[in-house]
Amino acid sequence: MLRYFMDIVRGVRGAVRVNRRDATISVAILLTIALGLGAATAVLSVVRAALLQPLPYEDAGRLVQVGEQPIGSRETGRTSFASLLDWRAGSKAFSGLEAYDGASLTARVGDDTEMIRGWRVTTGFFALLGVQPSVGRTWLARDEDTNDQVVVSQRLASRLGGEESALGRPLVVDGSPRTIIGVMPRSFHFGEERDVWLPLEANEAQRSNRSNRGLSVIGRLRDGVDPSSARMDLARVTSAMAAEHPADMAGRTVALSP
Repeated sequence: MLRYFMDIVRGVRGAVRVNRRDATISVAILLTIALGLGAATAVLSVVRAALLQPLPYEDAGRLVQVGEQPIGSRETGRTSFASLLDWRAGSKAFSGLEAYDGASLTARVGDDTEMIRGWRVTTGFFALLGVQPSVGRTWLARDEDTNDQVVVSQRLASRLGGEESALGRPLVVDGSPRTIIGVMPRSFHFGEERDVWLPLEANEAQRSNRSNRGLSVIGRLRDGVDPSSARMDLARVTSAMAAEHPADMAGRTVALSP
């Protein structure tokens, strides 16, 4: 990198020497190079932030994306709530498997109703990632009814008077009143930046419908289990699912990715 910049400096000196009699050209050359270096620095900063900073999750190296795929395909797809339940019941390779799905929602903020982006997540989602809200809490396994609850981002909370003021405050989401039970810290991010997290729940029909593949799944590997072994374990479970439910699962297997 240093050699690269020294080459630039030598080039600048040469260009200015050639054009020293025309100050306008020299200034233009210097401005062009300065703008180029500034853009390069900005790009390097973004790459460093995206690739070098650790993910804000506990032991992030043990987290993997899990999805269905047709046998012989290299494309990792989504899955159904019913298959998620089967994976949880049959696999021994994971300490947890949780689902999430993006959602475009409306929320009433102040006197205005506006479009916001959110996630619908199963109740163990935050615990699986090993993250905690800056104030309040997320959902607990013992929570029997979570439909009237919502977790929000620090960014949205700041528009509602701040984290402490937002906690316990009602927020109308998609026309339904909910209570803010927690505020996630500014440092937390998962995929695209979103402002609300709602509980993802399934009725009895969804718990048995394996053809409705609308969910993404993230899993945490148990200690001592590597991704290859986990994939083989889930493939075994999925094969048994295909034998029991051939109409929906025949010809399908499972894929894992970091």
